[in-house]
Amino acid sequence: MGLDSWLEAQKREEGYWDSVRKEGYVVTKESMYRFSRLLSLLYESNFLERTSQENLLDVGCGPHEGIFAMLHADESTKVGVDALARLYKGKSSRKIEPITGTAERLPLRNNAFNIVFCVNALDHTSDPQMAVDELYRVTEVGGVLSLMVHVVGLKKKAIFQLFHSYWFVKKVLLPLRYDRKIKLIFRMILKMLSIFYREDVYDIFVDGYLHPHYITLPEIIQMLRSAGYYLIHMAVMEDPWVNKLGTYFVLVKGT
Repeated sequence: MGLDSWLEAQKREEGYWDSVRKEGYVVTKESMYRFSRLLSLLYESNFLERTSQENLLDVGCGPHEGIFAMLHADESTKVGVDALARLYKGKSSRKIEPITGTAERLPLRNNAFNIVFCVNALDHTSDPQMAVDELYRVTEVGGVLSLMVHVVGLKKKAIFQLFHSYWFVKKVLLPLRYDRKIKLIFRMILKMLSIFYREDVYDIFVDGYLHPHYITLPEIIQMLRSAGYYLIHMAVMEDPWVNKLGTYFVLVKGT
């Protein structure tokens, strides 16, 4: 994925959080749902009690408390990192003030955190493998990564790659973006393709501008193994908010 595509996705992400702020949410319903599922998995893995007095990191925390909103961890050190943190200045909760930084280049020292959280952020990065490697770097030896990421099947990924390829955007979308009639015809074609593929092709087309990557389950497992994490617990379940599977991991950094 090119830098331009990632920057476009960041603009849309900024617009999303602006709408959330105007609606008065501190934590969205979607985030509460995913946080609760991830913390339940952490509890089942006997790691939740470790959040009370530990160094905790949330990568991709958003403008507010991120997952810390659901943790009773007053004595722990909590750090949040987000690529758009500069836009949240003065808008975050009193518990944390997010640090500006990308997951691919975390402005943090090695082995600094006992538990690292990353919730619904990996497919927003410009380089997911590089981001996973950075999560590994800042996790202490024996520390925990608590990760949630959406995954898709091969058919959805293929549709995504078609409509967000350099060729399609440059040769098809950009030349036709000001022609209203062509836009209507294009949308009709997407509906026909949805019937043929038995997938919501239009939804994938639009969603791809907010999520620069569509990741399959084998791909994310390979990324985590490549970084050096050991899998402790994994759960895959339907996400009521999106047409993707929510995948939840508890992993440990080995020696």
